[in-house]
Amino acid sequence: LTGILAISLLALTAAVADSLRDRVIQRGDRAPDFSVRADNGLTVTPTQFGGKVLIVNFWATWCPPCVQETP
Repeated sequence: LTGILAISLLALTAAVADSLRDRVIQRGDRAPDFSVRADNGLTVTPTQFGGKVLIVNFWATWCPPCVQETP
């Protein structure tokens, strides 16, 4: 019984660790599916661009280079 409990705990730990690991995207990989709410309230997804190259620029108000770029 102790062995089964130990194996179960180890499997659970491995599953949790795998879910927390960052997924690395390599050059040539397809972008993960995502959606973004635009400032006009519409939701934008990559499929709406029909396979064209899509550049998404994320920025933050606390980031000095981002603030310079905002205007």
